[in-house]
Amino acid sequence: MTPLTGKQKLFILLGGAVCVSFIVGILLARIWLGNDREEQKGGSIYASTEETRPVSTEKITYDFFFPSYSGDYLLPRRIEVAKFNELKAQVREVVVTLLQGPGEGSPPLVNPFSEKIRLNEIFLVNNVVVIDVNSALRDKINGGSTQEILTVYTIVDTVLYNFSALQGVQILLDGKECETLAGHIDIGRPLFMDSRWMRARE
Repeated sequence: MTPLTGKQKLFILLGGAVCVSFIVGILLARIWLGNDREEQKGGSIYASTEETRPVSTEKITYDFFFPSYSGDYLLPRRIEVAKFNELKAQVREVVVTLLQGPGEGSPPLVNPFSEKIRLNEIFLVNNVVVIDVNSALRDKINGGSTQEILTVYTIVDTVLYNFSALQGVQILLDGKECETLAGHIDIGRPLFMDSRWMRARE
């Protein structure tokens, strides 16, 4: 067997180093992607791209609509959220805040959402926003038509009242279209703002 020359040994070492670097790069990429997916699944409101991060510590105030204690209509509550440059990111921030409920204040308002509610994703399709949440959206609906309607329009009216560029809201459950939440209102299509359910105050 002919001994390897110095150049041959150098080529083998360089080739081995390249292979090791390539394998390490693949492993690091898989770890990074896996962590990024877990962060988004875990309820993080920010993706890894710059356009979906807050532009600064600046805040912006929106009107959020929640069911009144009488259970007959929606009342507004002004809440500050982080400000974003991109429309999709700003809508997502408002929806995530909305799903956390009204918090404390006067008058007291009802949180129509379960603690298990999660936002999966938001898509903008022309002037319609598609909001994909998990099936916990159904958790607090006990069968009454008004309660179901107010749960849906808490989302629809809050989004469309605050974002004039949008004209419709389509709600998905775990990525799938649903005809209804509890049999009373069709959510299998985009819904438009319905001010009949909104009141300025109690």
